[in-house]
Amino acid sequence: MNKGKDMKLVHILIICLLSSFFVGCNEEIADEIKNTSDISGKNDIDFENKSIRLVHKMRNELSFYMHKEGTIDQACELSAPALGFNAEDYRKSDKNYAIDCVLEAQELDLYFQGVEFEVQVDDFLCEYVRYKPFRFMQFQPGSTVRTVYNVSCDSVCADQRPADCDKTYLTANGGIDDGDPFVSGVTFTDADGDAATTCNYDYSDTTGFPNCDEGTINIINRQLVAIGEKDILDDDGNPTGETEPDCSTDADVGFREQASSRNKCGGDHLNCLEGPALQDLDPELSSLIFDNIELNELTEEFSYEAPINREDGTNRYLANYSRICSSTTSDKNADGVYENLLFKGFEVEGFRNTAGSLTETYDDNGDGLTDRISFASSSFRSAYSTSPYYAFECLDKAYDVKAQIRLFIREWDREFSETNIYLSKVSDIDTSSGEPKMDNNDFYDTDMPWNDAGDWDDFYSTNNVFTNDRCELEVTEHDQFNNFIRGSI
Repeated sequence: MNKGKDMKLVHILIICLLSSFFVGCNEEIADEIKNTSDISGKNDIDFENKSIRLVHKMRNELSFYMHKEGTIDQACELSAPALGFNAEDYRKSDKNYAIDCVLEAQELDLYFQGVEFEVQVDDFLCEYVRYKPFRFMQFQPGSTVRTVYNVSCDSVCADQRPADCDKTYLTANGGIDDGDPFVSGVTFTDADGDAATTCNYDYSDTTGFPNCDEGTINIINRQLVAIGEKDILDDDGNPTGETEPDCSTDADVGFREQASSRNKCGGDHLNCLEGPALQDLDPELSSLIFDNIELNELTEEFSYEAPINREDGTNRYLANYSRICSSTTSDKNADGVYENLLFKGFEVEGFRNTAGSLTETYDDNGDGLTDRISFASSSFRSAYSTSPYYAFECLDKAYDVKAQIRLFIREWDREFSETNIYLSKVSDIDTSSGEPKMDNNDFYDTDMPWNDAGDWDDFYSTNNVFTNDRCELEVTEHDQFNNFIRGSI
């Protein structure tokens, strides 16, 4: 009960009993009893058996198994504190308010069956529930920022130096000076038309690949013009006293400015996004919010298609778990490191929370000017919103997080049982006893691989994405094609 409200009610009753207007007090007494009852009811809620849970909905004959990270047999369940969840108490690293769960599956089950799971929220816990599905950058998004020069020739230059005509250059200097239509002396560099006019982040030259380039190429059109003259020689090589226009490399030549244009690359960074989130949401949205203002029980089910139905070659579309990116604070390339390594989902959360202004500029031709800007340093470190896990957040009325479950889906290269001790560990790749089942890049029967469907760790290792397998928040050295997926996922 609320002591302050209780005492106020007692005082009202005493005053009314001593007053000759007791009947007139009835309405005030009734209102105060209602207010006291409302407050008492909320404080008297028993949160002891209330929780937020995730369960998988896959068939029993399949290998899917859901549990709380760091354990073998604890359900994916976040129990409410004695007074319920409160945003003031929330810390993403506090396991009383934020937990990590793992959905295990053998690689072919995941590849052929997809995945289905359900969030269950007990009453009186969450006014709203926000779901952020797994999503990542499949390609590097960016903007090409470049000025190029289309050079044509007058009739004299076209005849005398055709190799320089009708080409696109990154630089074409000389020509325009103080209002003159042309001046003597020109220089060309990088006479490579394809490179000069390429939008670096447009991958649509390959069927099915996206255009993620939001940049513009400025095109300046110039005509190479003969300025100087040379002597006309007779058959013996002697001057005839007459001259003709000269466009040789030793002559005075210039550029005449012509109409310019702008070529927009026409792409969108949203085209580079991939992941289950795109099944639930338009690309410009990163989350779903479910209204539960009446504080009722809430249950929502989510189902995602199998990678094989997408014609993917790996399980990366669904399986977001990574031993390399199980934390961001340590090197992981030493023998035996995974035996005692802790999974830190709150560090993985840092991928999406600290990347808002991540850009990197490039000067491709060394002229000191920016030629392109990239907007990501890895598939999850982007200037735009990604989600390295499936996030279920309990929100209050002010849009503040009170509790969270982070879900990671992990695929196994070999058969496993629900009693395997490595269910509670980050990886078994460097186990000192037995054959690894979760991460096994060895072969059986001489040439048959245990690892048949690639995951994120295979991708990170193959492409040397992270130095010493440290899953850095910042990757300082990268190129628009390195460290990204240019192909079927």
